[in-house]
Formats: sequence, structure tokens, C-alpha cells
Amino acid sequence: MQNGVRISLNRAIGIPVALLVCLSLTRTAFAQSAENEQWVQGNASQPFQGFYLKSSPGWSLGLEGYAGLAVLTGGDATRGHGLVGGLSRLRYGYFEVGAGLEVSDLAPERWRKVGGFVGTYLPILHWVDIDASVGLAQRNYTNPDKRYGPGGLDVKGSALTFRLGFSDRPISDEFGLRLGAALLVDADLTHQEVPWTYDLGSQGVVSSTSHFGGVSVGLAACLGFDVAFGKSTRR
Repeated sequence: MQNGVRISLNRAIGIPVALLVCLSLTRTAFAQSAENEQWVQGNASQPFQGFYLKSSPGWSLGLEGYAGLAVLTGGDATRGHGLVGGLSRLRYGYFEVGAGLEVSDLAPERWRKVGGFVGTYLPILHWVDIDASVGLAQRNYTNPDKRYGPGGLDVKGSALTFRLGFSDRPISDEFGLRLGAALLVDADLTHQEVPWTYDLGSQGVVSSTSHFGGVSVGLAACLGFDVAFGKSTRR
């Protein structure tokens, strides 16, 4: 008898509690739906206003790696090269300064480049970010072939650099990955002639001169990471 009374009391109490829980969940769902509708209406009421520069982009620090293909012309022949490189940059407002290094494949000579650059940075709302820079670097051509001497080829010279890049941060405007592509142009300021001698054994010795210095043009895919500070207008 007592068990039956307890069961009845539990049912009597449980039914109102369940109704209160259902009512609370229903009110929460309706409130969330109303908030979502207001957000959609608020954003729909703001028409697309075109492309324009971000106001107050602040300053940022970034690291970037890139890889691509380039064509070097101006020496003894026009040759294609694969290349990889990296750079670090500091951006403040619409300006940037940084340094980078680059290495090409051995085809048949390899270059190594180290230098700095200054440029402009244009973060465009509703589109991608554009950067353009000029710089000065030292480009070193190397080749382990012994015909250039016991240490192989090692020629150093100054080069002007130019970069035009397009990139964007797909996740956040404050920090995160940056994806993009860049046009790379390097022009050697000096042209050098290096003599070489090749011993053919019983057939004799062949001597000639190789010419180094020219212009390289490349396209690269870029992957980087940067952190932005200061006030910035978000997309």
C-alpha cells in the first residue's frame, strides 16, 4: 500500500517537473531562433559596398615559406630552376620591411640569395591582401664541378629584387595561416666571367669561360603564419 502511494506521489511530482523542463527548452529554442533571425536580418540589411582598404590595419609580424619555378636568363643560356625560400616581415600600417633567403636547384649551377626589402602592404576588404616590395640581396652562384678549380664555382654579386604577392588569411584577421602566391623578379647588378678548364686525358684539355649574371622571373606558392596587433577593420 505504501509503495503504491509513493509511486503515485513520484508520478504526481514528476509530471509537472517534466512539463517545466519542456517549457524551458521550448522558450530557449524560440529565443535562439529569434536571435538568429535578427542577426540574418541585420546582416542582410547591409549591402555589399565594394572593395576598399582596411582602415587602421595596425602592425603585424609574419613568417612565410614559398616554393615555385623560375627562369634565369642573361648568362650563357636560359634555364629553368626550381626554388624554395623563406622570409620574415614586419608590417606597420600600409608599409612593410623584412629579410629573406632563397635557394634554387642545381641546373647546372645553383644560386643562394640573402637580402632585405621594403615595400607596401594593401589589405583590401572583401578581396585579398596585396604586397609589393623592392630590395637588395647578395646572390651567390655555386657549382661543385672541379673544372672551375679545386673548390668548384663560387661567384658572388649584388642583385635588385622585386616581389608582388597576393594572399589572405582564411581563418582569422588577427592570427593564423596565410595562403597566397607571388611573382618574384631578381636582376643581378654585375655580370662576371669565370674561366674553366676540363681535362679530357689523352684527348687534351678544353678551356672556356662561363658567364654569370642575369634576370630571373619566378612564380611561387606561399604558406605563412602571422600575428596582427592593433585596431583593424574586420571583413
